[in-house]
Amino acid sequence: MTLKSGTYTITSKAENAYVGRSHREDRSFNPKRVVFLPQDSDAPKWEIEAVPTGNFIMKIGGGHAAEIDKRLFAILQEEPKPVTWKIEAQPHMGENTYTINLADRPSAGGWMVLVNNEEGDNQIAVQHYIIGPSFPPFDPPVLLFVIVPA
Repeated sequence: MTLKSGTYTITSKAENAYVGRSHREDRSFNPKRVVFLPQDSDAPKWEIEAVPTGNFIMKIGGGHAAEIDKRLFAILQEEPKPVTWKIEAQPHMGENTYTINLADRPSAGGWMVLVNNEEGDNQIAVQHYIIGPSFPPFDPPVLLFVIVPA
């Protein structure tokens, strides 16, 4: 399914948890961490805006999604400028299932859930990943996100 501009919820396929801004934030205008949320959390609403290139600008809680030091943040200020994301359907991996990659720097990779990491960190990573050839193609759950209209 090709996405259109609108309001959506995003769930991590690996953690079966909503993705949104952390519930614990300071009140500054500094970038805010984007994390997979505890199971009992309400579904945060993402604004996904299609741009003419076929890519998307994604916003959560008033901030646009951007990569800083290989982690996903919501940027509340005008700088840096919004990042565009390539959201690709992966229908062979489930209904409404997508990968989300940096559109302007594909070699930098895309959204990834770091499960069982030593730090217990639930922030979404933005990293390059290598997937071996297979047929049908197989993306591990840590790279997959379910995006549905809110």
